[in-house]
Amino acid sequence: MEWLETNFQSSKEEEFYALVMGCWGIWFERNKRVWQGIGSNARQIVARTRAYFEGWCKAQQRGVYSASSNLVEQSAGMVSWRRPMHGIVKLNVDASLTDSRCGLGWVLRNDQGEFLAGGACPELGGTEGVPCRGGIDGYTGGS
Repeated sequence: MEWLETNFQSSKEEEFYALVMGCWGIWFERNKRVWQGIGSNARQIVARTRAYFEGWCKAQQRGVYSASSNLVEQSAGMVSWRRPMHGIVKLNVDASLTDSRCGLGWVLRNDQGEFLAGGACPELGGTEGVPCRGGIDGYTGGS
């Protein structure tokens, strides 16, 4: 863990994003093996993660990321995240659905756009709000 923390803190922006995507790729493949019984070799994992990273980089070129404001300025017609009013936290939730599966992810940010909490549930039953409520209760202490 110390190695990871050191690299997160000392990386240039481009290296940081590549490191985060690499960690995500390992986590994603681990979940596929554990939950779906699908395993990949290291070469496949690296190739798949690299392809995702390249796609993500291309998607970022459509907007300009402002590190100081944590906002994305998009070209005409694109939707972007907006800060809540001063003193308010904002919860964003997104879901993905197929014929046989659904998943949910959420992120909670303050009025400065800073990350407060977040989570994801790759497989949901009929209780979509439970993971959000649990995360929010954890952040607010249940109040």
